[in-house]
Amino acid sequence: NLIAIVRLHTATRNMAATVRGLAVSRAYSPPAWATALTSAPSHRIELANTPTPIQPWRLPGVSDDRFDVHIKRDDLTGGALSGNKVRKMEFLAADALQRGCDTLITCGGTQSNHCRTVATTAAKLGLHSALILRSDSQDPKDVDVTGNLLLDVMLGSECYLVPKVNYAGKGGLLSRMKALASSLEQQGRKPYLIPVGGSNSVGLWGYLQCFQELLDQGLADNFDDLVMTCGSGKSSGTRCEAATTIFHHSLHFGRYVRVCVKLRRQF
Repeated sequence: NLIAIVRLHTATRNMAATVRGLAVSRAYSPPAWATALTSAPSHRIELANTPTPIQPWRLPGVSDDRFDVHIKRDDLTGGALSGNKVRKMEFLAADALQRGCDTLITCGGTQSNHCRTVATTAAKLGLHSALILRSDSQDPKDVDVTGNLLLDVMLGSECYLVPKVNYAGKGGLLSRMKALASSLEQQGRKPYLIPVGGSNSVGLWGYLQCFQELLDQGLADNFDDLVMTCGSGKSSGTRCEAATTIFHHSLHFGRYVRVCVKLRRQF
């Protein structure tokens, strides 16, 4: 069962309306080194403020004479604080428009940054958004509409509360998204399903394009190691694929490091 949060007032509807129509879909050509990859997207929507800068990062207790550390500032992409997540949406949303869809459906926790990014993107493009949100309580009266959830509601998303279930399997988030999509289709809508984190063969192009951005900023010539955190693994996995594709004959940096950090969620 899906239990909807319906606390949406006229003022918040007006907020969603003010950001519509702020992005357009354009034809996309993949980087030359990625042309052999299958299923290259035909379109991209430029939602992010890119390229994001690479800046020196002074770490406490780390001597500058040992090595230099820099950081890529994907917190500056814009997109209502969406950070690097908006990179996936540039291709996922473009794919949705190419397919003639009018509703973006995705899933996550009630404070999901990914879900907020989908809500923001939908509002910018004049689309509907529907979010299936895992929650300890399925009674809307017991759920605090704060933080990302408040922004989701203010952006006009249809928010549905479900138990904290897995993504796949019977009764999981994917099956619930499909059930919601079927219900919306019966109402004349055309939904587009986005997996948790936006991690699929379309979304990965956001990070292939990001890797090209890094190359344009001198990654291969100026750096030895690339270090990142990861959640769903799409960011790091795609960059590993890109690094292998480009540097299998002329690797300019010593090693590619993926660092997975598992953080406890705090509500």
